[in-house]
Amino acid sequence: MPSLRTLHLASCYLVGEFPSSVFMIPNLQSIILDYNPDLRGNLPVFRRNNSMQVLSLWETSFSGIIPDSIGNLKHLASLKLAISNFSGRIPFSLGELSNLSRLSLSSNHFTGEVPSSFGNLKQLIRFSIGGNQLTGNFPSALLNLTKLRIINLISNQFTGFLPPNIGQLFKLEVLYAYGNSFTGAVPSSLLQISSLTRLSLDDYQLSDLVGFENVSLLSNLQDLYFKSNNFRVSSPVDLNVFSSFKELVHLDLSGFPLSTANITSDSVFSSNFEDLYLPGRNITEFPEFLRDQRNLKYLYLSNNNIKGQLPDWLWRLQELQDLDLSHNSLSGFDGSLKAVPGSQIRIFDLSSNAFQGRIFIPYTSINYMFASSNNFTGEIPRSLCGGKSSPAIIDLSNNNFHGSIPQCLGTNMSYLTDLNLHNNSLSGSLPYMFMHAYKLRSIDVSHN
Repeated sequence: MPSLRTLHLASCYLVGEFPSSVFMIPNLQSIILDYNPDLRGNLPVFRRNNSMQVLSLWETSFSGIIPDSIGNLKHLASLKLAISNFSGRIPFSLGELSNLSRLSLSSNHFTGEVPSSFGNLKQLIRFSIGGNQLTGNFPSALLNLTKLRIINLISNQFTGFLPPNIGQLFKLEVLYAYGNSFTGAVPSSLLQISSLTRLSLDDYQLSDLVGFENVSLLSNLQDLYFKSNNFRVSSPVDLNVFSSFKELVHLDLSGFPLSTANITSDSVFSSNFEDLYLPGRNITEFPEFLRDQRNLKYLYLSNNNIKGQLPDWLWRLQELQDLDLSHNSLSGFDGSLKAVPGSQIRIFDLSSNAFQGRIFIPYTSINYMFASSNNFTGEIPRSLCGGKSSPAIIDLSNNNFHGSIPQCLGTNMSYLTDLNLHNNSLSGSLPYMFMHAYKLRSIDVSHN
């Protein structure tokens, strides 16, 4: 097949050993073997004057090292080896591929540091090395690559500071760097890259937020993650700052010094939110701006100090899948208490609040139901097991429920794994149908 130029065998269920001789076909310009997880092989010693432009082995079982001879692929524009079993050090010669625009080495077993030769990859647009065991500081060679749009460094062992001049990557759209051990300040220049759409700085040991007043320049931001940090600022940042981000879809401020004191019913936020994580942010009232979040799927407001009743408009956010309101001071439900048809809810967590009276379960389908450590009274509602799918976990412990355990908890609970009704005032017998709940791991009905 000396005339073969393109070999595209993605998602073909290939198994066994791929013949390395195929890489040596003289005029071959493109090899794409993606999504063949049972396909094994190694990269060969590449000859000089190779015509290869695209080499993509994404999600295969190719293993071994990247040979130094990779530097002979002078025409290579795209190298994708992600989600495979490659190991060893990234060769210095990889930085000699001056035409390379896309490089993905994520989810392998590479070790060592990113070669300084990468500073020569002037055409590089996408750079992804997440999910390896790479060490050293932030790869300073990247700062020379002004065409870079995507940097993915997640889940490695990088240390040191984020470079203060990272802002010179003025075309950068995505920076994912969580799961490392970066320390120090978030550079003010990073918050001035107006092209940024996705920024994840969670799971860091970062401290200072320098020049955070410039964050409003990130008007194109869609994803912002600041989880699990220990930021120091002179005063908490007003949540209203984020109202200027009209494209914002995912917002996680779990590790962020935040003030909601100035949030009013007139505060206008993006109506595009799908994920909103604001746990432990000292919020005292249920945020009114959530009323218009018709696309909201994940809402986490745990460990705040929210008081009063849950607004009835909350149940009209029909895209909700996860709702975590645990560890607040909520006391009841406002408005008419009607079930929400067609809901997609997975997690409904009301635990450790101050709820009183009968429990309201607005959703017809729940996977994980948590309402422990409240003052709920009355009988356990049968609506808990009347949906289209049964819950896997139910925890109603440490309340004041009385009456018998509904028979339907045994009849309709084909997916139930854990049931905790500890420390209530229940009576009667266990539903005999629990004998047929084959996935059930634990039942706690003690102290009833």
